Amino acid sequence: MDASPIEFGIDSFGDLPRNDRGAIVSHAEAIRAAVAEAFLADEAGIEVVALGGHHLPEFAISSPETVLAGIATVTKRIRLASGVTVQSSDEPVGVFQRFATVDALSGGRAEGSLATCACTARSSWRQAAPSVTPCPMTSD
Repeated sequence: MDASPIEFGIDSFGDLPRNDRGAIVSHAEAIRAAVAEAFLADEAGIEVVALGGHHLPEFAISSPETVLAGIATVTKRIRLASGVTVQSSDEPVGVFQRFATVDALSGGRAEGSLATCACTARSSWRQAAPSVTPCPMTSD
């Protein structure tokens, strides 16, 4: 049996860290920090950075492909992956187009992953748009 090599990576939804004074940073600062962390990871030899999108106030990254595109422009070899892209809350052709753009910017380093989960979509939509009536197929 051949042993698979171990790969090291980092992942994030863009959690909002605290600054040196203990205050929670802004979403913009958290996104810039994610790009800086990926740059350092690339320099350190980490193989992959995976970003997931979330639509809750405690996470800065709602469009991982956009942040990955930024990372593509400042890194050389690290693979750029989606932590997960939930298809029940996104449009498949748009997802493909955005990842194709990241792939073009990165010289072929983009990797996507897809998932479906009604519970995740329902939770995200309730947080983002509480007055919207959920689809009866996914409501409690």
